[in-house]
Amino acid sequence: MMDWLLAEPADDCLEDLEALRRHLELISDPSIPVIDRCGCLDLADGRLLDITGRFKPHLLGAAFPLPREVQKAAGDIVDALLDVAERFLGLISAGVWKHLRIAEHPQRALAARGMRMVFDAFQILCMSGAGVPHSFWRLTYLLLAECGRPASIVDVIGGTAAGEEGVVLFKALVAVHTLQPESFTGRELAWIFEYVLPHAADVEISGSRMNPESAMTWFEISREDSPVAQVRREAPSGADVLFLRALGLARCAGEQIGRLEERIAQAESEGRSCDGELLESELPLGLSPVEVLSLLRRMRDRWTIPPSREHPRRRQIYAVQVCHGLRPMWELRHGAGKTPRITRWRVFSESPGGYAIISVSGETGSLVAGMAIGLRRDPDQPWSVCIVRWIRNERPDEVELGLQVVATSYEAVSVGFRDCGAEATTPALLLPPLPSMRRNPAILAPAGTYGSRRFMIVRDGEPIYVAQARVLSLDVQTSSIELFQYEIDPYPG
Repeated sequence: MMDWLLAEPADDCLEDLEALRRHLELISDPSIPVIDRCGCLDLADGRLLDITGRFKPHLLGAAFPLPREVQKAAGDIVDALLDVAERFLGLISAGVWKHLRIAEHPQRALAARGMRMVFDAFQILCMSGAGVPHSFWRLTYLLLAECGRPASIVDVIGGTAAGEEGVVLFKALVAVHTLQPESFTGRELAWIFEYVLPHAADVEISGSRMNPESAMTWFEISREDSPVAQVRREAPSGADVLFLRALGLARCAGEQIGRLEERIAQAESEGRSCDGELLESELPLGLSPVEVLSLLRRMRDRWTIPPSREHPRRRQIYAVQVCHGLRPMWELRHGAGKTPRITRWRVFSESPGGYAIISVSGETGSLVAGMAIGLRRDPDQPWSVCIVRWIRNERPDEVELGLQVVATSYEAVSVGFRDCGAEATTPALLLPPLPSMRRNPAILAPAGTYGSRRFMIVRDGEPIYVAQARVLSLDVQTSSIELFQYEIDPYPG
């Protein structure tokens, strides 16, 4: 195995993964001297991180459901990462870390390497739409406890180990978990994971409650349950309950939002394009300044008050029809082009504000978090307009969606900003007021449409309708859509 680890990696990262898994099985043989097994594992994590890094681009632009081969590869990589993390934990428990050349706090160093495996496994799980394995959080908490050795978990909370690499990785992992990662696209998640790690030291862990409690997340280090936002469920009492708060990350994101807004406004006033040069050097690459601004706002808001369920869900099972995407919904009402494809889904729970649905017919990779879809129960009912709030793809060809209803009917219109001509208008959906959500009508348009306060609305038909309106508020912004309330401009000009 040592010869293979020291050799050049294969061009195909999955070929490398298969070879690594075979070698890991070999070094499980108890007849192999401990020092040799430790030496191989000492190099194996670096090769596995290289394999993981080369695989992540396959998930950047992926839509759900994932192709079977991509989903299987993601699962195999997660299994390998967690296997190596458990082996590092086993080295600590067995005391064989003495065979490794680690000068200071060897238990903490090994725990940090195990936590790095868990951190990358969590990223692959999030980007592939999969749920965490049953033992995932138990393994994570055990590694966190080892980050405080040779003292105790107290050192992790605020003592000498608080800034250790393993503790910072844990803070970053839970900070991403708090954001509800299933509500972001693969590109957004890759950006978030890269953004969080350098700032994760600002996340606080405490053995006692922190104010405001609305920003607090708690977890029981002796159990297998995932961290829970206080706004979703009250924390129990007990010495093994720890609390985490990401307000430091929220403040950092807020400061970056302010500076980026100023740079974008200045570029627009000078007629310059909003390209990557507007981004600060400390921000990751991969998204445009406008996309970064939208993402930072969502991250700031969720770290300030983690997402919670607004209405209780009721278990329901019935069939529905679904139309995927804003443009197909526009074509459905406008009557332009070919008839969009309608697919069959099944509702498995509902609330006054939305639905949870699961696919029952063959889906192709066309679904992403944050997109708009239409939903109706019967062909003679109007289409409800929904936004995909979360997406899961734990089994091949089976997708679960969490939907927020933003309108119970709509009209197909075109909108144009900055005095653009009719040829430059953008297809959009006009949504009526919704008492539980907004007092005014709204426009649902593709991401990047909103450009200034005043815009034109054009509705084809007999007679054609043209009006000048002004934006009142930008209510929802994702990588796919923008939803903004408006009023007809009383002083058009």
